[in-house]
Amino acid sequence: MKNNLNDFSQRFSLATAYIFAITVLCAPGETIASDGSLYGVLTDAGGKSISEARVTISYAGRPAHIAELTTDSAGVFIVAALQPGRYNLVAEKEGFLPQRFSLEIESGRNLKLRLKMTREGERPIRHLPPVTHNSEIKQVEYFKGAFLQALPLVRRFDETLKLIPGSSGAGNYNVHGATPRDNVYLMDGIDLTDPQTGILNAVIPFDAVEYASVILGSADAGSPGEGSAVVDVVTRSGGNGFHGEANIFWLRSDFSEEEDSIRADEEREEIIPSFILGGPLKKDSVWFFGAATYKRADSKDSPGLIAAEELRSPLLSGKLDWRVSDSWQVSANYIGSFRNRRRHWSPDTEDDNILETRTDLATADLRQNFQALQLSAFGKLFSDAALRSRFSISSQTLKQSPTNGDKSVSTLVDPHFGEKIWLYQGSVQPEWRNETARRLNAEVSLLLPLRISSWINEFEIGGRLRVTDLRLSSGFNGGYSFEFSTPADRTYRRFSFQQDGNLGILDRRYIRSYSFFVRNRWSPNSRINVELGLRANKYTGGNDLAGIYNWISVSPRLGIVVDPFGDAKTVLRAGYAKYHSPILGIYIPGNSYELVTEYLDAPSGSWSTSPLNTAETIGYDPDRTDHETFAPYWDEWSLGIEQELPGNLALSLTYLSRRNRGLLENIETNLWPNYIIEEEEDINDNDYDFFKVQPGLDGTRNPTFFLTTVADLWRRYQGIELALRAGLSPELKFYSSLTWSKTEGNINNSLEESTGASAALDSPNERINAEGFLGSDNRYLLRAAAVYSAPRGFYFSFLIRLDSGVPLDRLLLNPNYGRYEIRSAPRGTVYRAQSNMIVDFRAEKMISLPRGLLSIILDVFNLTNDDSPTAYEVRDLNFGAPLERRSSRKIRWGIRYSF
Repeated sequence: MKNNLNDFSQRFSLATAYIFAITVLCAPGETIASDGSLYGVLTDAGGKSISEARVTISYAGRPAHIAELTTDSAGVFIVAALQPGRYNLVAEKEGFLPQRFSLEIESGRNLKLRLKMTREGERPIRHLPPVTHNSEIKQVEYFKGAFLQALPLVRRFDETLKLIPGSSGAGNYNVHGATPRDNVYLMDGIDLTDPQTGILNAVIPFDAVEYASVILGSADAGSPGEGSAVVDVVTRSGGNGFHGEANIFWLRSDFSEEEDSIRADEEREEIIPSFILGGPLKKDSVWFFGAATYKRADSKDSPGLIAAEELRSPLLSGKLDWRVSDSWQVSANYIGSFRNRRRHWSPDTEDDNILETRTDLATADLRQNFQALQLSAFGKLFSDAALRSRFSISSQTLKQSPTNGDKSVSTLVDPHFGEKIWLYQGSVQPEWRNETARRLNAEVSLLLPLRISSWINEFEIGGRLRVTDLRLSSGFNGGYSFEFSTPADRTYRRFSFQQDGNLGILDRRYIRSYSFFVRNRWSPNSRINVELGLRANKYTGGNDLAGIYNWISVSPRLGIVVDPFGDAKTVLRAGYAKYHSPILGIYIPGNSYELVTEYLDAPSGSWSTSPLNTAETIGYDPDRTDHETFAPYWDEWSLGIEQELPGNLALSLTYLSRRNRGLLENIETNLWPNYIIEEEEDINDNDYDFFKVQPGLDGTRNPTFFLTTVADLWRRYQGIELALRAGLSPELKFYSSLTWSKTEGNINNSLEESTGASAALDSPNERINAEGFLGSDNRYLLRAAAVYSAPRGFYFSFLIRLDSGVPLDRLLLNPNYGRYEIRSAPRGTVYRAQSNMIVDFRAEKMISLPRGLLSIILDVFNLTNDDSPTAYEVRDLNFGAPLERRSSRKIRWGIRYSF
């Protein structure tokens, strides 16, 4: 199991991969969760059930029927598995007028329809699709690709997290109090989440999106991923007619003359052309769709000294759909994301002359690639039973190397308060880093809709096998020196890599994941849906030295949906779910490496090195892992109501409570065995115990990293979410949400403190006033987005985000003990940043041409030119002083041609 996937890919040709994919169709695996289902009830105008009516369903634009059913004695018909897309439904019965209905199946949505047929001679009935998610058990929000593409977004599909309730931050989002590493990103089932870091590692052409769903909470054991938010994107498919689109967006801004030096202004230029094309390879049976985007971005910071980013990024995606028969369909997906970026590091330095004269000391080339190929199939076996399967293989690489460097040039880099870090460059390849990750994924599930008497029962069973191999190689032919100083600028400790030591590190890590789930949804009548589910996961992980993890987790799920009035317009929901966080590469300690540590002996005033052969080994020791570790988990409870309103509006109110326990941490246990406790007072006259540093337990000062599940660490989220969505008319589409919440705990939920290797438990002083409100605790959040179609081919849209200020911890330096700082009060309980509101706007003019449509687009980001602070000084001396303000207003032009 520890073989690297690189060897795997060398041994097997692409043809072998295809053969393996066909084999997987008959093996245990997991659900293709992006499929939806349809539950329909057919009645006459008086509400009487119509039995033995013929119902046919076909893809819009594809005349062949994909389902042909007959209603039962209660007028019910069920289609268990439908891929997302547009469909035509026709209901026929002797003595009635044929009823034609257009519907859309969205990613993962279970659609419930109540259709009325008109008797011959009666006035036809006009149906509107339901706007309530009237049979959904999970908490989920759906967005059509056309709606997202009409908004002033930065054209990344993860921007859907800007719209949803309970989401805070920008770029790396915290959803429902979780960390950014708890989010999962899928494209047609392909996992785009980095197995090493847990964050989004690839993007797709934005115009390829057909639907995007965000699963915020779920009682569905077969969900496509576990986490605080699962962003599940379904890309567009081809049809019997050719259709295409070409776009180009251009942004240029130059705000380097701004007087406010702390405003996040920059000189920036972006050019983003894109092209899509879809159509038939064989009419009625084989369709294709492809998209390509190229992003070029160049920027400099406000002083104009550092080119912060030079990005060249082609993005590709493709889909091939093959209707093998009336019962089976096969799809193939490809995605490629290629980044060639020259990145210039821009450290916080007090001497800008260093950057002006020696920019080569702070530059690096970074190249990042991601490619994935997936084969999937779904079809009907017997009756309404459906088999769904998927096989994919993906690979990502990252290569970082310096542009150049000179020998023995010392430069002060990143001077923190009371701390200095010196960088000594080597003569050949001062620093380099290569990362590769390869992942194989196989899934399958079997869905069995059953009808027992008047009860409708939907049973599903499935599983997944996932194999991930990670390889990291890096090195430094030069030296680092970290110097820790007292407030009086007296150095008392320093770490260093040897000058010209040609230090090299090679890490190989592996992760194996086996999942099995079973779920059962049953409806004793048309008003109640109940779902029970159970998911079991086994995670194993390790490196070249030893296996580290061998976790088995069991996650129960329970949910209920009630339609109290039987009109599918009022829906009550309640649910409980347990989620286990998946294992990530960053949670696996790497191989050992050596560095020199020197300490200042205060009485003698002399320096001494570590007694362990003058070098200190930092890394994984198999004897220093707690064998009782287990996967961190979330307990989630939800309760909600959704009401359809006049005007095709839907209003929902949800209460959500989540608690995160069993957090994993890598603790340096040898730093604090023999401590001295001295009582101190903070600025609020609160007493606390301060721990004075002492030599290590084994007579050295070598840190011992001990990996364990810390029972006392926790995070908790409680929120009330109000959402209003509307398809008010063909002219206006609208979505908004208001969230009141609080996020508490004793370890932050930031990206940095969710690695399992934070400093939160390395010192007892870090735990002083540690409990309170976490860094993403936005007490209230308002999200609103709308698209309006005006007369004469004009379109207008806006996106509004109003956030309350997040907590700030005031840090006090204890003058008696070097650089150690403590919080002056319980975390996040005294100070809070100011609230802010960002408004983005779009205006579009559409012009009809003989063979297509031409659109001219204007996007304005930060329309009001808000300059609210985005970062603050948290240390006592200048607490609350802004360190950075929001970037100035930016304008982007776009041109689109579609046919």
